[in-house]
Amino acid sequence: SEEAIRQTLESIKGQMTLVIVAHRMSTLRVCDKALVINNGCLEAFDDRATLEADNAYFSSAIKLAKLV
Repeated sequence: SEEAIRQTLESIKGQMTLVIVAHRMSTLRVCDKALVINNGCLEAFDDRATLEADNAYFSSAIKLAKLV
């Protein structure tokens, strides 16, 4: 289940580098940094707070996912 995966990711955080591909924005809560890929192009790479403030695409997605 999604919760079991989230708990596992939290438990290994800081022990290794993980690359997570996610469409569900809530999955990104465990990530230190995120890539924003829009229309097949890398648009941004930063921490969540910076992306919310500086990237319109990411900010809109967070709002649509009701994570603000």
